[in-house]
Amino acid sequence: MPDPVSQTYANHRQYVFSHHVATFVPMLLCLIWSVMRLVQNPSVDTAFMVVLVLVVASVWYHARVFALKAQSRLIRLEERLRLARLLPDELRNRIDDLRPGQMVGLRFAADAEVVELVRKVLDGSLTTTDEIKRAVRSWRPDTYRV
Repeated sequence: MPDPVSQTYANHRQYVFSHHVATFVPMLLCLIWSVMRLVQNPSVDTAFMVVLVLVVASVWYHARVFALKAQSRLIRLEERLRLARLLPDELRNRIDDLRPGQMVGLRFAADAEVVELVRKVLDGSLTTTDEIKRAVRSWRPDTYRV
């Protein structure tokens, strides 16, 4: 995990070897092997093996997606509270106009620049999470993510 002091757009993405490689590669190899076995020797057993590998792959994928979704919901709540405290009245009334992905992008902006970024998001200058993150000048690190 990057040092919180030096986290930037360039290094903020989290790479987990045990998730992204150590489980994915063997699972992919098992899928290839089980499909090859099914083609070579069609039977209920070999078909069941393909289904089993697909079920494990689905669990692997959804475990990550569900964790990220829960994390995004928490970030959205955090940001709503922070923005309610920092934004002037005319922008505070528009917090509900921000999409969840935009809130995730704004999460990385320091308090001093978040008002300016929210204005740009609400006027349509910045729309995607990636655009918002790239526009952040003073990066606020997030070291508690999934």
